Amino acid sequence: MALGEIHSKCEHIAGAPLDKETADKLYQLYLTRGVQATTAIEGNTLSEDEVRRRIDGTLELPPSMAYQGREIDNVVSACNSILQRVASDQPNMLSAAMVKDLNRQVLVSLPLPEDVTPGNVRKKSGAVGSYRGTPVEDCEYLLERMCTFITSLPTHEVELDPI
Repeated sequence: MALGEIHSKCEHIAGAPLDKETADKLYQLYLTRGVQATTAIEGNTLSEDEVRRRIDGTLELPPSMAYQGREIDNVVSACNSILQRVASDQPNMLSAAMVKDLNRQVLVSLPLPEDVTPGNVRKKSGAVGSYRGTPVEDCEYLLERMCTFITSLPTHEVELDPI
């Protein structure tokens, strides 16, 4: 019976509208955390607070860390372009071209190795430790297949049990 009550409360809370101030705070919080986590994967060392201040436009970085700020700016820009697509009701079919464009946005004006071209699938074999990446000749095909698979998933809302 208690689980039923919990489930009912979860449904009630999930459907409750938020006032603008609360919605804006939650948006800022999850944008900050998402951007910080995304860039941290690639080695960015800015803290969550520093990322929030960078997004707000109040964080000044020394020249030695300018590239980290640029990484944050680029990911925020890519997130905003996705948000604009969703808000404008543009068709949001995931495609290899869209993934490549997001890659270009994320890498723009960053110092990159000579063999990296923003917006293009890699042309060089990759490895991390003993792990060997997908063969170069398969990357374009697999990117297309991934996009086809994701866009073929049912679009109707699937109810997930919050418990």
